[in-house]
Amino acid sequence: MPSPTVPDRPLRIAVAGMWIESSTFSPHRAEARDFHVMGGEELLARHGIRPNDEDGIRWYGVHFARSLPGGAVLAEVYHHHLERICSGLRALLDAGALDGVLLDIHGAMSVVGLDDAEADLVRTVRSVVGSDAVLAAAMDLHGNVSRELAEQVDLLTCFRMAPHEDADETRARATATLVEVLRAGRRPVRAWVPVPVLLPGEKTSTRVEPARSLYAAVPEVAAREGVLDAAVWVGYAWADEPRCSAAVVVQGWDEDACAAGARELADRFWALRDEFAFVGPPGTLDEAVDAALASTARPYVISDSGDNPGAGGTGDVTWTLARLLQRPELTAPEGPTTLVASVFDAAALTQLRSCRVGDDVDLEVGARTVPSPAPPVRLRGVLVSLHEGDPQAGGVAVVRVGGLHAVVTEFRTAFHDVADFAAIGLDPFAADIVVTKIGYLEPTLHDLAAGWTLALTPGGVDQDLARLGHHRIRRPMHPFDDAAHLGGGLGAGPHAGRPQGTGPARPRGVAAVAHDADADSDADAGPGARDDHDGGPGMTAHPPGTPPALELAVQDVAGARVAARLGVQRVELCSALALGGLTPSRAVVEAAVAAAEGVGVHVLVRPRAGDFRYDADEVEVMVADVRHTVAAGAEGVVVGALDDAGLPALTVLDRLRAAADGVQVTFHRAVDVSADPVAAVGLLAGSGVDRVLTSGGAARAVDGADQLHRMVELAAGRVEVMAGAGIDAAAVPALLATGVDALHFSAKRRVAARGIPLGQSEDGHDVTDEGLAAAVVAAARGGAVEPPLRPGS
Repeated sequence: MPSPTVPDRPLRIAVAGMWIESSTFSPHRAEARDFHVMGGEELLARHGIRPNDEDGIRWYGVHFARSLPGGAVLAEVYHHHLERICSGLRALLDAGALDGVLLDIHGAMSVVGLDDAEADLVRTVRSVVGSDAVLAAAMDLHGNVSRELAEQVDLLTCFRMAPHEDADETRARATATLVEVLRAGRRPVRAWVPVPVLLPGEKTSTRVEPARSLYAAVPEVAAREGVLDAAVWVGYAWADEPRCSAAVVVQGWDEDACAAGARELADRFWALRDEFAFVGPPGTLDEAVDAALASTARPYVISDSGDNPGAGGTGDVTWTLARLLQRPELTAPEGPTTLVASVFDAAALTQLRSCRVGDDVDLEVGARTVPSPAPPVRLRGVLVSLHEGDPQAGGVAVVRVGGLHAVVTEFRTAFHDVADFAAIGLDPFAADIVVTKIGYLEPTLHDLAAGWTLALTPGGVDQDLARLGHHRIRRPMHPFDDAAHLGGGLGAGPHAGRPQGTGPARPRGVAAVAHDADADSDADAGPGARDDHDGGPGMTAHPPGTPPALELAVQDVAGARVAARLGVQRVELCSALALGGLTPSRAVVEAAVAAAEGVGVHVLVRPRAGDFRYDADEVEVMVADVRHTVAAGAEGVVVGALDDAGLPALTVLDRLRAAADGVQVTFHRAVDVSADPVAAVGLLAGSGVDRVLTSGGAARAVDGADQLHRMVELAAGRVEVMAGAGIDAAAVPALLATGVDALHFSAKRRVAARGIPLGQSEDGHDVTDEGLAAAVVAAARGGAVEPPLRPGS
């Protein structure tokens, strides 16, 4: 990417973005109503920017959409705001070049059908403004930084405090750094280190150790000679996406200083991984209530953490309210004044609007967003107040049951500030107990609390991550895996980053400084150790001594049983292997899943033979087949489609991935007949698929080894590259040398037909030859390769 030049005119900088924190474990879907939109001077003011050019800069507030955290954003809502951003940028470009774009993005936005929404947004913005513009981003420290995001954005920074009391300071820092770079007329380098740690924000608050000391080191690194800025992200724990993990980015003019600073911060993070603990005293809800009743400290605050809408919870989980209503100490007429906020339920508000303040009411509230860990709760009490017109909550009602005051809102909202209670006539300072859907306490609630318990309640942002069931994050990952599996830390495992070289050819100046488990067996070696096993700059080589994943292509139940006996990781199930594979019947899928005995069954979805350009009817059939396949128990689907330009049809792929509903997705060998197979892998690396099956564009994978090597370099761990086509035992060593993550082979043998053929080429059918398959498995796992036994031998 070229370095920017200092123009002989005022600098032209646009500001735009989209901001939401999305739990993929929350059934909520962020709709158009959820987003507050701003632009022009209002958006510039958010960044402390005056809309004039007295400093030789012209600023343009393009479009910014922000929502309360929640579930994934509906695809059509995301694309609407993305188009507003892009159309605004295009309009500015019509009047002249843009020198920079300041992006306001969270880093944990999930969009239905996408795995890395911010990378998709930035990729699209980059395609509009071109390679000369400098992109900067101010982010939340609870966001994620994937490799693609680190490559696409020239200047990345994030908050250094949790709670985020430095939000304004962070945006100002990002603004100032962007201007400094543009005036310098050269593009900085940056070092990116993913750290295999994923913790909830309530264990990484900078109010307490060890996060306090970790983040105290960040400005010291940023102040070093040759460094512009440094940032540490803890990642977002309530999304099940491959990008989710902690990360470090250091950027500046001196490559060595940036690399050293990034390695130092990553090492420090890794060394502290076992010391992170909850910011406040945790406990069950019953323990929290018991502690509040026993305490003389008033008010006593209880965090209903599992349904915290400020982190992505739905905001209408009734689990806590139901249990509080079962506590007679709280619902007695003379019970302690207990404020419980809140549950949203538009239908309940409609019902309450028909009542007068002071009326007895009896209604069910909450749990309208399904599935939910608890059903709607029956609320029988007195309507204390009814308020209208809140810009976020809409209508707000307070229903008193003894001493308990339940807050019911029309729309999703959060009660994270003392002012939120005061706005509806409740005085938290006069209350005995305050229960609110929150994790760590925001500043005014923190100051309010004379006592506090972080209640570990269920919901879409459950603090007990093991209860949520992550299965798509990259592994190994602390604390999901024990020390034996984590090995040396960053780099331990097949998805880990590798050092990307130190020369100027590194893409977009990114230095991915990584640690490899093979470099040092000491688990405390840290993320800074170097990997000497790479095949060269940018290559993610397969770790020596670690066998690749093996996938056996089969077309019947017998083949699935062979896979189970050989212990391969996956089978690809299809029909009509002779035609390159077609979608098998649901009955075959169900039978193969039962026969595979723990081997993951990935089902090919291909409606016909021939090319991979599908019409609308064929796409609908594929979407339906994907859903049926998942319902039949498949662990993954294998799909592919090309557009009219001969490149992966990402729009079709988004629909197929959405239909897959979280199971793994492989893009098949359509990539090998694309207009540019290597470039296609680069596109797929940011599309959200888990792996790409390819022969390197050759008839046999071994003949495409050079291309496979290039694909591995380009993928750089963002997507698995799986070699397939004509693989036998003899081809295995050459393919492993390319650095591919997995091998796909069919080991098929032709069985002659009996009787006369009934159609063209019906001279027999293919079956899985266990001897041939065993030979490939042995070669891949370093065993002796014996000539396969054949019938009659």
